[in-house]
Amino acid sequence: MPRKTSFLLSLVTKVPSMLRMSTREQFGAICYRERRDGAVEVLVITSLESGRWIIPKGWPMGDKEPHKVAQLEAYQEAGIVGKAKRKPLGYFHYLKRLEDGTKTPYIVQVHALKVDSVLDRYPERANEHWSG
Repeated sequence: MPRKTSFLLSLVTKVPSMLRMSTREQFGAICYRERRDGAVEVLVITSLESGRWIIPKGWPMGDKEPHKVAQLEAYQEAGIVGKAKRKPLGYFHYLKRLEDGTKTPYIVQVHALKVDSVLDRYPERANEHWSG
């Protein structure tokens, strides 16, 4: 049976190419809420560019702490009001294909965000969906 590759090992194999490129950092939120029956729902949204399912995420903002950036992005992209945990839940990486065909590596620091409410109106309203 093939051995499962860990996140760290998969990241290490990409280090040489990442060192040649400018790696970009983002902060994201895993937004969740508990239903009355005890089930947990997790928010996913569709990307405006590709239509793929993603989590709310965005760029560093000056001196704003990463969990606050994740919290703000959840509001702007999905109308989520809640509080993000300061300690990161984890990280993931991906390569984004730019318009000129080049790929740029991104590392996303992810924070858990407990949802207090969901607004009908928010800055980047598009197709948002709950998947639980």
